[in-house]
Formats: sequence, C-alpha cells, structure tokens
Amino acid sequence: MDLKQIQYFVQIARFRSFNRAASHLYIAQSALSRQIRLLEQELGVPLMLRHARGVRLTAAGELLLVRAEALLRFSRQLRDEVVAQGSEPRGEVVIGLPPSLNHSIAVPLLIAIARRYPYLRVTTWVGTSMMLKELLDAGAVDLAVVGALDTESTGSMQPLFRDELCLVGAANADLPRGPITCRQLTGLPLILTSRPNSMRRIVDAAAADLGFELQVVMEVNYVPLILELVRQEVGHTLLPLPAVEQMVAARELKLTRITGLSYEWVVVLPKDNPGSVGTRCVQDLLQELVTTRARGGNTETASNARARRKRRRR
Repeated sequence: MDLKQIQYFVQIARFRSFNRAASHLYIAQSALSRQIRLLEQELGVPLMLRHARGVRLTAAGELLLVRAEALLRFSRQLRDEVVAQGSEPRGEVVIGLPPSLNHSIAVPLLIAIARRYPYLRVTTWVGTSMMLKELLDAGAVDLAVVGALDTESTGSMQPLFRDELCLVGAANADLPRGPITCRQLTGLPLILTSRPNSMRRIVDAAAADLGFELQVVMEVNYVPLILELVRQEVGHTLLPLPAVEQMVAARELKLTRITGLSYEWVVVLPKDNPGSVGTRCVQDLLQELVTTRARGGNTETASNARARRKRRRR
C-alpha cells in the first residue's frame, strides 16, 4: 500500500465513479482499476462495489476513506514543513471557527494570515463547537476555536479568552437597563442552540442552580438564523457579546449583559499531531490577535507593519 494508491482510492471515493476519477487524475481507467484491485488484494477486503451509477464504498472502504484523508493531509504537511525550512511557511492549514466569532476573530485572523503568510493555503470550516470537535477528532482540521466545555477527548488545548453572555432582543425590545441576573430570564421566550452545545449547557446549569426552567420556544444551531429570528421579534437569545456587537451598533438588535454568565473559548489541535509550521504560525497569530484585542488594539495593523519590515529587509 503506497500513497499513490491511497490518493487514487480517495479520488474514486469522492467522485463515486472510476470514470470521473480517471478523468480528474488524467490516467486511464484501466490503470486506475488495476491499482484499486492491487490495494484490495493487499488489504484482503473489498473496498468498493460497482453498480450502474458508479461505485459504493463497503464498510472497510468507509473506514479507509476517513483514515486515508487524514494520512494524505499529514503527508502534505510533512512535505510543506520540510520545504518551509529556510523559507516562509507554505502549504495548507485547515482552521475551524465558530460563527459567533466571525467579526471579532475570524475576519481579522484570515486577513492577517493572507498578509503575513501569503504562501499558506487556508481552508476555513465554520460550525458549532460540537461539529468542530468531531472534525478535530477525525483529523479533518488542523486547529479549531471551540468552547472549553467541548474539548473532551480532543487534543492539546490552549485557553484564548472569556466572553460575557448577553441577553439579546429586537431593536425595540423592552430589555432591562444595566446588567441583569440569570433569574431575570424567567418567562422570557428564548431561541437557543440545542443540547449538548456548551453554551446551552452553561445557561441550563445556571437556571437549574437557581431552581427555574428556561422558556425555550425554539432551538436553532445556526447563529445568523438565530439573530434574524430575534431581529424579527420571534424571541430573545443568549450569546457572547462579539456575536452581536455589529448588529447592536447598527441598532438592529439590543442587548443587556448577564451577571455571572460567561463563556470560555480555547484553541485546540488534534490528538497526536504537533501541527505543521504553518499551523503553529496560525496558532501564534491567533494568540497575538486575542492579546491585541484584549488591549483594544489593531492586530491587522501590527501584522501589516511586521510584514512591511520583513519585505524591506529583503
């Protein structure tokens, strides 16, 4: 079993067709079929079943696909890391980010990466902490920002920052002024993410400690949709400040901070994977961005200045 056979197998699995995979790989279909037969003979199990519309993976094939994609990504990282010695970071980095940090973290981070590390190819997955954790466990992303409560069985973890949770309502909502207590959420119609989302667990636990049950009228696992429903006065929601600050500034939403409720974000890497040079550069840049954000500064500006100095030295 060699990497070329693994690459062929992954392409056939993606296209679900020998013919389309052969066209994509620019090789003869007969040669492709021969390589897969050799792979199956070596492993001693069938990996694919042909049918009129293409191919279907067997259980063994499905397992190999998961492991093969992680193996190919690791081989690319190894190559990129060797090439990067004595030069700027190169290769691919896959980042997982939560939608609630789009404006405060994701956009500044991706801009800074593009300007400081122009030879890095960045792929970004946006999803809930639970979804990103599954991608981490499968080795499909190199690092991700997730809620601290969603890191069980995940790899190395580094704390980033803690956000206050806020009660968010429509622009004309009659929200209390100043910080409120968790008990003041009693009776409010809430639109929340579904369990076992870590933010939901924090809120549920706080309500249980005080002996009351939240009035959850709807569960939605997509932050932009939650915010649109709140804007349309369907209900209120509970989210970290960065998720809503732009819409609040535009007077599309209104918020009130909740005393004693906060949410901790961490950056995590997959198990048994130290990360490529590019991954470590992105991790350092993320930590720098968070530090600058805490000080009220502009990380993008600092990154640009450093990149300009580096170009001048050349």
